[in-house]
Amino acid sequence: MKNEIIFNLAKLNKYKIEAFVYKIIQGLYSFNKYKKETKKNNVLFYAPQYKLDKAKLVSLVKSANITRDLINEPSNKITPSKFAKYVKMYFKKQKQVSIKVIDEKAIKRLGLNLIHAVGGYSANKPKLVILDYKPRNYKKTICLAGKGVTIDTGGYSVKNVKSMNNMHMDKEGACISIGIFDNLVKQNCK
Repeated sequence: MKNEIIFNLAKLNKYKIEAFVYKIIQGLYSFNKYKKETKKNNVLFYAPQYKLDKAKLVSLVKSANITRDLINEPSNKITPSKFAKYVKMYFKKQKQVSIKVIDEKAIKRLGLNLIHAVGGYSANKPKLVILDYKPRNYKKTICLAGKGVTIDTGGYSVKNVKSMNNMHMDKEGACISIGIFDNLVKQNCK
């Protein structure tokens, strides 16, 4: 099934058009990876007074959708090892990006006790993924950090069924950091 929507943006300025288009495209997002049938939407934007920077908008949307896809992946599909592997594969063609994955033994040796306490006793051992982006002539270092717990059964505080439904989203901090990082690299930010 296909829907077609046309927006006439002839009276808006450049910034409002870009924001509007970005929000509409983002609003059409749906996590359909495990569905057999999906609904497709065809959206057209009419803005004769301004040439949209489609590459920039597509780049922003892709970065946001990477975040959303990772967050929506169920815990049995995105374990710490699979998350680290995904990040390595995703950024492997980016020459200015270095990736370091710290395993459970190194986490313990480095005294990162909170990370080890949450994931150290799981069958899926914790990983710490460090991405480093150094564009030419960069002036200062900025650090993004995001928690990426792929499953948390609650420890001493056993959770009820309702609160367990969204536990796969407990990794959203790390996923958001990946999306922001991806966009910074694509925009060649300094």
